[in-house]
Parts: sequence; C-alpha cells; structure tokens
Amino acid sequence: RRQRQMCIRDRRWIIMPNDGPPYNAVSEQAGWADKYEWSFPTGTVFVKHFELPVDEEDPTIIRRLETRFLILDNTSGAYGLTYRWREDQTDAELVDFNGLEEEISLRTSDGVRNQVWAYPSATQCMQCHTAQSRHVLGVNSRQLNRTFLYGGSQTEENQLIAWSSAGLIKTLGAHNLDTIPSLSKLTDDAPIENRIRSYLDANCSHCHQPGGVRALYDARFDTPLVAQGLINGRTFEPSPNILLNPGNPTGSYLYQRFSSLGVGQMPPLGKNIVHDVAVQQLEDYIQGLNFSSMLPNHWNQTNIGSRFNNGLARFKDGIFEIGSAGYLKDTKDNILFVHRVLEGDFDFRGRINSPRLTGEHHVVYSGLMARENLSPGSPAYFLGDTGDGGNKKSITLVKRLSQDALRIKKILSAGRHPFQRLTRNGQTLRGYYSNDGATWTLGDESTDFAIQDALDVGMYFAGSTDIDGKLNSISLEQISVIPS
Repeated sequence: RRQRQMCIRDRRWIIMPNDGPPYNAVSEQAGWADKYEWSFPTGTVFVKHFELPVDEEDPTIIRRLETRFLILDNTSGAYGLTYRWREDQTDAELVDFNGLEEEISLRTSDGVRNQVWAYPSATQCMQCHTAQSRHVLGVNSRQLNRTFLYGGSQTEENQLIAWSSAGLIKTLGAHNLDTIPSLSKLTDDAPIENRIRSYLDANCSHCHQPGGVRALYDARFDTPLVAQGLINGRTFEPSPNILLNPGNPTGSYLYQRFSSLGVGQMPPLGKNIVHDVAVQQLEDYIQGLNFSSMLPNHWNQTNIGSRFNNGLARFKDGIFEIGSAGYLKDTKDNILFVHRVLEGDFDFRGRINSPRLTGEHHVVYSGLMARENLSPGSPAYFLGDTGDGGNKKSITLVKRLSQDALRIKKILSAGRHPFQRLTRNGQTLRGYYSNDGATWTLGDESTDFAIQDALDVGMYFAGSTDIDGKLNSISLEQISVIPS
C-alpha cells in the first residue's frame, strides 16, 4: 500500500481568552519555556484545518476535508472536536463518537486512485492529545523556533519573536534564540540525527515520554540522545526487541513499525499510507549507526550487571554524555561504564556536571572509577558524586577490595565538588576532589589492593528513579588521562 503522496495542506489558528492589552501573564498568555511543553490559559482554542489537492495535473483544485478544534477546559483537561466538510464544500458537520473513514478520489497521471482519509472522533483526538503532553501538540519552543512567512504582512519572522510581539507569550527578553532547540524537517539541510529525532518528536513524543505509554523510550527532542532509550534500547518487558539496532534497520523494532500498515503500525492513528521519505531516512540513520564511532579511540562502553534497559554513551563537542538506568548495590554493580585500559601509573581527572533525572525519588552515583575487570562484582576503587538530584549532596570514596566483596564507603565532604581525580602510583590508589580543577584535596589513599598491572579506568553513571526503566543522563567534560 505504498503510494505516491499528494501533499496535504493545513492551516492553524490559536485563540486565547483576553480583554485586550496589556495581557495578564497567567490568564491571557501562554507560559513558554526553552524546553519541553508550554502551559496555556483555560479556554484556549486550537484550530487545525486540512485541505487536499485532488488533481495532480491541476494543483489549484482543492478539496476541504476537515477542521479540528482542541479546547482547554477549566479542569486542566481538554477535549477535541472534528468537523467533516460536506461534498459541496459549503459547511462542515461534527464527526460522531465512532469517527469516520472515507475514500477520497485523486486524479493522477496514472489515472484515478482512491486514498483513505480518517476523521478522528472526540475520543480518538485525546489518544494523541495526552495529559503528559499537556494536551497541546506542536506549540512549543522547539517547533516554533524557526522563521515563517506570515501571509497577511508577507513578512518572514521567527515565530517565537512574532508570538512575543503579538503578546501571545511573555517577552523573550534577552534570550538568544540560538540556544533554544529547534526541530529540523526531513527536507532540511541538517544532520540526519537531527532530522530523525525531530520526526520522532513531532510524531511520537505525545505518547512516548515519561508517564506515557508502556514502551520505554522518550521521543522528545529536548531529552538528550543518550537518555532517550532509542539506540540499542528495549521496547517493553519482556520483549527482546531493540528499537534502533545499529547497522541493522530490519532488525530495528522502530523501523519495522514505521514501515508497516495495519496491526502494529506506528503511529497507530491517522496513518493510511507509509511515509516513504521518513522510512528511507530512518533506514539510512540506522545503517550509519555504530558504537565504535560514538567514543574516541581507545574508549569503550560496557553495560555492567543486569538491568532491563541498556545505557548509552557518546562523545560530542568535547563532552562525554552517559545515559543509564542502572544502580549500585553493595556487592554488585548495575552501571554503564565508559572505560579504557591503562597499564601502570596514571593520572585521570575530569568535571562531572549535574545529572538530568526523571521521576521524583533519585539515587545517584557518578564519577571516575578504576576496576580490575568488567564483571558486576569486580574489585574497584571509585569516587562518587552522590545525592538525590538536589539534596544530600556529597563526594564519596567507594572501594571493593575483592571479587563480590561488600563495598566500603567513605564520605569525603558534604556538598557538591564537580571535579574528580584518580591517580595510581605503584600499588597506591588515590582519590581527590576539587571545586575548580586546580586546587585538589586528597580524600583517600589506599594500598589495600593487590593491583594487577592493567586496570579498566573510566567514567560511570548509576541513576535510579521511581520511573522504572527510564534513563537518566549526565555529562562529563575536561577529561584528562595521563598514563605514565
């Protein structure tokens, strides 16, 4: 059922309740944010109107199909209404609670073909306009941070600036638009990663995000790639399927569902033909993925221990990014470890930035580690930046002296100290911490290990929350490794 796709035309409006300027920031303006979703006043109405060219030889022949309304009510909820335009195009009628499908006749160079068009019911509207997305799709900074040609004035202007000028949102002030994320169209001259992640955001993120449907990945563009659970990520328990299997499009669950129709198709609603351009770009993206190119030479990433979802790390713009759903236990580790083998003495240091966490209850360990092997209970010596994402911060030294032995923990200092340093000199391991990366405080010195010559040395992140299987992430920078 792959068919040539005639380009749908749509127009959109937004109406916010107001009694004229100056506008009240709470009841008459949208609450905008750099990332994730906006908030809107009660009574805000969103309108989306669809038209379809029905003659390939004459694109001026247009058929009005439907006009949709989304209304935000006074219970922090919303409801949707769909109106189908009559055949004579003079008026539109409300679609009932069953929804509606009809075949639209399209004249092409190969003759007439029929295309199925689905009109959503009020219930089906809310299957996409979900509570976790605050019911509103598309009206956010990442989608509006682009120029648009406004028909009335024939002026091309950034939409965020235009909204601010019109009073629809509070003034942008001194915000640099270059620092606000912006989605890319499939046709944009942008990296394929940006195009694919943008497409997934626009088409999937209303359901696929924390608190959404059962599948474990987070499709939102604002979520770091390593915390999305896409690459080498699992679908849902107990499924063995991998969402994006590097180098293997047909073995990637996401590709299978995007390239199919019927039971199991994605998106599940409003799809009657395969979007060939998107599927081809998704195939190209998966084909180009490989773990060896995600990290610099000599560095590897290993998921140590048992967890349902795999972590992911990459190196970009001088920064290591690590996403993990793992945790640390007394005798076993469940972590993502980014590591390299170092023989003999070394001086290893870096800056650990604040983690990005989901959920409400956090247990976090992150920092630098040296370990004898990659088994879950390996003898290890490591620094831990600990805490719950905002409180009870401390810098901790942890060591496990033998295989599967109980961990020994030592709190070095309360508060957060972003710089960490591990050194080895002969049989002595030392752990340091610092606020500025220049002046170091020795936290611990250990000669308790019968240290082998080669150690796996690197960075780890273990962050567990109350949202099962969701990935947290952290970034580390100014990484310096000096082997003697």
